[in-house]
Amino acid sequence: LDNTVYTTNDAVTVEVGDADLTGAGQLQVSFAASGGSHTNQTTLTLSETTHRGLFRGNLALVSGGAPNGPLIVVNGDALNASYFDASNGSNVTASAMIDTVPPGITNVAATTDFYNARVTWTTSKPADSAVQYGNLNQPPVNTVYNALLVTNHSINISGLLANRVYDYQVVSRDQAGNTGVDDNGGKYYSFTTLKAPAPPWFDDMENGTNGWTVYTDPSFGTNVYWTLGTPHNGLVNSAYSPVNCWGSDLQSQPIDLGAHTYLISPVIDLSGLKQATLTFYDC
Repeated sequence: LDNTVYTTNDAVTVEVGDADLTGAGQLQVSFAASGGSHTNQTTLTLSETTHRGLFRGNLALVSGGAPNGPLIVVNGDALNASYFDASNGSNVTASAMIDTVPPGITNVAATTDFYNARVTWTTSKPADSAVQYGNLNQPPVNTVYNALLVTNHSINISGLLANRVYDYQVVSRDQAGNTGVDDNGGKYYSFTTLKAPAPPWFDDMENGTNGWTVYTDPSFGTNVYWTLGTPHNGLVNSAYSPVNCWGSDLQSQPIDLGAHTYLISPVIDLSGLKQATLTFYDC
């Protein structure tokens, strides 16, 4: 079988490889779905593929309808497929489960910076992760997806605009294909990216990282990084501002591998300007 769990309105793909039946053209497989006091059965004829001795077919699973053809299943059923292997004189069986319950979604939340958002949520069972998002008061048309089946979900969205409101919904699909959607009751969730500061802008490094970020190129080895603090490295023992500065070697640490570390400033909104001047102190 092509899966270990299925839902209704689904299709089961089954393959049988039996060299003893090479050239037979067809092979029959018996399907049974059982749960509680009921058992539904049907027979599927597989056709031999271009790979001689390999037979393949598809069976539809439905929640109701005629008992001949599609197999009627309900949530919690055990699905068994078997065929008689003449050379061994016994049945060969493959099994799966029927699950028709979508994953429940709770704890939807989002955190943002100027141009990124991180959306998190939890599901009642392992499922994949998708966030569909778009501009405020418009249907979410963009999607970020992760196929990993988890219960604690986290999706990062990049390339956003600063000081912008976005609407979004989260979608999770379990292994059987049951899909849960949380669109906040049809109103969509929303997050707002941070507003970028505009000139005149000033930072004396005394209020924490304040939007500055450090990036280290993983393709290079390094043992020193840009850090915020008071320098004591034998060259300078104080900052230009009252206490702190950014430095790649504030404490005179031996540099064994070289320094490949980058300090990136906060986003600064220069819209509407024809010219801007950046002034800084370097020691």
